[in-house]
Amino acid sequence: MKKLLNIIILIFAITFNSGCFEEEDNNTQNLDSLQESSTKIVAIDGYIKDATLTDASGQRATYTGSNGEYEFSSSVAYPITLDGGHLEGSNLEFDLSMKANSGEVISPITTLLADHPDLAQKLIDSIDGVNDLEGLLSNYIDSNNSDLAKISQVIYIMIKDNHLKNSFISSLSSSEPKSIEEVFNIATSIVDSSSSNEKVELNSFLTTINSYSGSVLDMESAISDEKEVLVKEDKTPPIITTSSTFSVDENTTDIISTANSIDTHSVTYSLSGVDGYRFKIDLNTGAISFNTPPDYENHQDKGADGTYNITIIATDSVGNSSSKDIAITVLNIADTVPILADTTLSIEENIANGATVGNLTISDIGDSDISSITLSGTGYENFNISNNGAITVSSGANIDYETTASYTLSVIATNSAGDSDRVNLTIDIVDIADVVPTLSDTTLSIEENIADSATVGNLTISDGEIVRLIVSL
Repeated sequence: MKKLLNIIILIFAITFNSGCFEEEDNNTQNLDSLQESSTKIVAIDGYIKDATLTDASGQRATYTGSNGEYEFSSSVAYPITLDGGHLEGSNLEFDLSMKANSGEVISPITTLLADHPDLAQKLIDSIDGVNDLEGLLSNYIDSNNSDLAKISQVIYIMIKDNHLKNSFISSLSSSEPKSIEEVFNIATSIVDSSSSNEKVELNSFLTTINSYSGSVLDMESAISDEKEVLVKEDKTPPIITTSSTFSVDENTTDIISTANSIDTHSVTYSLSGVDGYRFKIDLNTGAISFNTPPDYENHQDKGADGTYNITIIATDSVGNSSSKDIAITVLNIADTVPILADTTLSIEENIANGATVGNLTISDIGDSDISSITLSGTGYENFNISNNGAITVSSGANIDYETTASYTLSVIATNSAGDSDRVNLTIDIVDIADVVPTLSDTTLSIEENIADSATVGNLTISDGEIVRLIVSL
């Protein structure tokens, strides 16, 4: 019985520990797993009204009129983004672009975790009354969770500024905060060590938030004075960081580049310029590509020189815009192979090694240099051919008419575009006398008074090839 009890206790211990590990894993899970099918989204910092709330498909939600509630007409495609708007409680402009990868709430917390889900457990461990990811992403105004609301305000102030944001993420990642006080200490330390011109205002905001003891619903009004100091009308246009020059191979509509910009709000992109109509740009990602494949041999740009001039326009969600001129040069890609013609040459037999045979007929090298010309066929090893078509007798060759009277070879030329069509190269060998004639003494007789041109007889020739016969009397 005791042995059975030990086994039961062991099984319970294993199950309990496994559950603990699973809980921790679940809290760092991909946020998409909490995605809801509801079409209603609540935007909170305090409640946010009159913002632009858009899902991944471009569907825009409608503000219902109160409590930060927005409604999409059909199912939400995540992630969703929020820009602009005002706080319901104080009517202050809301100056943080927010994002959520799942759920029915969009807030500074969802915005931080959208790109840094690994920080979820850090925040859960620091907030009383929050035990899991679902609680962390909940509507803390409805639940009146003061600690969760305070953390949201800290995140709001930390991620508005890119320098503070990077430091905050790094510090939070490398620490193990166990209370919101520790999170406030991290934020305060970052502000104190920053080069911000608003250190006093930022610290005043953090102090006010940390000491607040009222309801979450009334928090926005209570901190409105400190927050108003930090909320300024944004007149700063996006800074376009995209390079001003690009090169692209001809014959493609692949993405040339993606426009990039720096701004505290979301940015959309458009094109203009003398050649802008020949391109398209993704409204949200800034991906640029040709509408139709460019042809290096047939420039269609305004200057007809292969360099297309366009202007990228970046516009943030509050209406500020900037532009940058871009030059895109089309590069030649070899797409025409060499064109050869059948060629017939002739040489005398016994020609010396290295001697010139002649030139292959090359009608067109194509649109890149010929990199090689290849011979094949019986006896091809007796000849060499250069990349410009010059043919010579190879070392060690024995060109003998009596052995081979004619060579019929195949030729292929190659450039960057590929191989040419195969053509014939015929090399005829001219016979020359290479054996000395052998004559024999010969005696002939004729009658007197024989007629002119009458046959006398034949000289005895034993061997050789007679090119010319000289007879002297």
